[in-house]
Amino acid sequence: MPEKPSPPGPEDCCMSGCAICVNDLYIEALRDYKASLRSIRDKLEREAVHKSLWPKEIIELHPSGQAQQEDLDDADLDPVTKAFMEMERKLKKKHEQQKA
Repeated sequence: MPEKPSPPGPEDCCMSGCAICVNDLYIEALRDYKASLRSIRDKLEREAVHKSLWPKEIIELHPSGQAQQEDLDDADLDPVTKAFMEMERKLKKKHEQQKA
């Protein structure tokens, strides 16, 4: 089983909108972790392993795709950091729309 990434502490982010934030790196690592779990789940399903034998992490995994908001909701970040990241995501989307 892959190891779930540990979230950065609130002291690790300066909240100045860095191009590559420690929280962005954490969310990316969380996506990779979930992708690995989905791959394992698919293999267990193909091999017809009974669900009672599946690891807890596989059972609790959301069956949905890899939406960015879902990853942010699942991240073990404090509420202030989540709100800041959501604001940054919306600003980025707004700037991309203005360029188009």
